[in-house]
Amino acid sequence: MVDISRIVVSTLTVGALGISALAVAQEWSPFESETVELSTIVTPEAVTRNLSCTGAAIASVADSTQWTQLGATDVALSGGAIAGSFTTDSSPTGAIIAHDGDPNAVVAAESIELFTDNMVGFLATECSDALNSAWLVGGSTETGRDAVLTISNPARVDARVDLEFYGAEGFIEAPASRGIIVPAGAQRSYSLAGFAPNESSPVIHVVSNGAPVWATLQVSTVRGLVPGGLDRITAVDEPATVLSIPLIREPDAEVIGPLRSEPGYDDTETMVRLFVPGSEDATITMTFTPHASDDEPFDVTTEIAAQKVVDIPVAELHDGDFTVTITSTTPLFATARVSSHNMDTEVTDVAWAPALAASNQLSAAAIPFRGTLAISNPQDTEVSVVVTANGVESTVIVGAFGTTPLTVKAGSVYLRSDSPYVSTIFIETPNGIAVIRPRPAPLGAQAVTVIAH
Repeated sequence: MVDISRIVVSTLTVGALGISALAVAQEWSPFESETVELSTIVTPEAVTRNLSCTGAAIASVADSTQWTQLGATDVALSGGAIAGSFTTDSSPTGAIIAHDGDPNAVVAAESIELFTDNMVGFLATECSDALNSAWLVGGSTETGRDAVLTISNPARVDARVDLEFYGAEGFIEAPASRGIIVPAGAQRSYSLAGFAPNESSPVIHVVSNGAPVWATLQVSTVRGLVPGGLDRITAVDEPATVLSIPLIREPDAEVIGPLRSEPGYDDTETMVRLFVPGSEDATITMTFTPHASDDEPFDVTTEIAAQKVVDIPVAELHDGDFTVTITSTTPLFATARVSSHNMDTEVTDVAWAPALAASNQLSAAAIPFRGTLAISNPQDTEVSVVVTANGVESTVIVGAFGTTPLTVKAGSVYLRSDSPYVSTIFIETPNGIAVIRPRPAPLGAQAVTVIAH
């Protein structure tokens, strides 16, 4: 729980968070010194920054080369405006978000609650910056599991994209996976099963030559004739030797337990997916720390072969929220799959939570629904994080190796700290669950202060 005595609350406009002011002052000193001319401080304008939102939830028509839109996503945004959409082979979709003055302050997220004959669930994910290299970790192409790779190009020039695929047995030789052209301002979608059929544990590397692209993986589940489970996976960060997932939620065993024993519901079991992209094998330890203070953490240690995807089910969890910390002898990627089932709506859903390396960069997110913001501290000393949620600023102290959960309303949130931290937003509705991660602005989008003498 939050230590209320250590939180200072005040109001602050969103724009103030994106600007650093540098002041020069003269103070009296007992030492003699020469008088020097004050420097001129020049702050060049930051480069243009656009965020990309993938857009509608889609399903294949007949041969998996044509797509139909099942429902448009709603876009929540702050600090910017929709500047355009992506062209497709059918109707335009998605959104290109431009900032309205401060590239650090623009945030956007998209969401949809979907109920169709072949797709049911809740999807919410961040919109973010296009990348030249993106790793997508999650999903499956086994029977009843669908995965759609969507590549969006927000640039004014075409992108030439190469795809690499890995699975439980290692690298996958995939047909027609190189030299894919995504025209400027366009979006292209591909069935993952066409590249990696019947793969339980796919990992995808999207490499764009020239224009950066925004790549996402829509995953959904149909068990027999019953749909249930929807998510959109975004790119993980660079591989690291210490990663954290600030919050995963294990559902009530009395609710989810009977389902997990039914055929086709094995993907509702909590699981961590691990992948080492380099050439050296890894020894990893996962620590699961319950947020309830009277429960003890526990560890899982295992060996991971390089370039082979490993899924580790975690059956030891009881009901409640946990932080997952992963340490490894070799840099790796990790995500966790979690599930939910609502007795009233009878909706079963899944979500993929990325493991992140700690950073002290300003990070921000749009929040489409009320949720839980969890801030983790991987260090052995407490850290102070300034959180501005919907214009209200609070300073949160996170204890050593601890996690602080905060309830956040729909809107926007900005986080800053002088010390490294990890944050994520977990959203649960009657129609499903989703994970959104606050994202930093890329360094190229940040204004740089130049001191000229």
